[in-house]
Amino acid sequence: GEPETVFGASKVSANNTAFLKFGLAGFTWLASSGDVGPVLNPSACAKFDAEYPAASPYVVAVGGTALDKTTSDQHAWIHSSGGFSVFNKMPTFQKTKVQHYLDNASSLPSNPNGATYNTNNRAYPDVSGFGALEPVLANGSYEPVGGTSGACPQFAGVVAMINAYRYQHGLGPLGALGQTLYGLKNGVGTDVTLGQNYATSRFGCYGQYLPGFLATEGWDPATGLGSPKWSTLVEGLGSIKGSSAGKKDHHKRRHHDKKHNKKDEEFLPLN
Repeated sequence: GEPETVFGASKVSANNTAFLKFGLAGFTWLASSGDVGPVLNPSACAKFDAEYPAASPYVVAVGGTALDKTTSDQHAWIHSSGGFSVFNKMPTFQKTKVQHYLDNASSLPSNPNGATYNTNNRAYPDVSGFGALEPVLANGSYEPVGGTSGACPQFAGVVAMINAYRYQHGLGPLGALGQTLYGLKNGVGTDVTLGQNYATSRFGCYGQYLPGFLATEGWDPATGLGSPKWSTLVEGLGSIKGSSAGKKDHHKRRHHDKKHNKKDEEFLPLN
């Protein structure tokens, strides 16, 4: 992604419309939140920008966590991007959890008269995944890499597995997922409450490294709702009504399998 102000308001609006349409068609859009904390505005370094498309209200933004070397507890990865959109208003489904954060955070980045960031706009990330020193197999050996571009595929894999589970139970795909995640009774898995991100930029503002947002109980702009846990998510998402897209095709394929005496695949495990 890139800072929203680099995209510009018109391109952001056009892309949002496309993301919305694909969500209604049964597709789940995900994007890495970025690796520059609450990204600094390249033309006004005292202001926070936002990474796009992660800051779209029709995309699930995935931030990054790291593990404490001593306790193995998850904490916010310092480079994980998160904050508030420049152009996109906050969707209704976010307001309660985001306001709880704003009301209870022990400290927030300086924001005189709302000049640094706009807390009325879309907040991101939505969730987070392991984003530091990830072991990746390359050329026959494992190498440590980092980035939310590694965390995002992790969550995408979880979503794909849940869609497979839903398919086996006669349900359509999840489709647009943002609103659903914020409504889950038991959350998404592990609530990450340690650490914070730091603001920098890949576009100008070089050498600046400013304190960002703290991770805390509930949603926060460092780790979102937390990191996913399979058993929690499949319990929350495995039976709810999702997109109607794909249902008709699903039943046709099931009928075809039975007609040819093909054995259904085993259901995915709950744990």
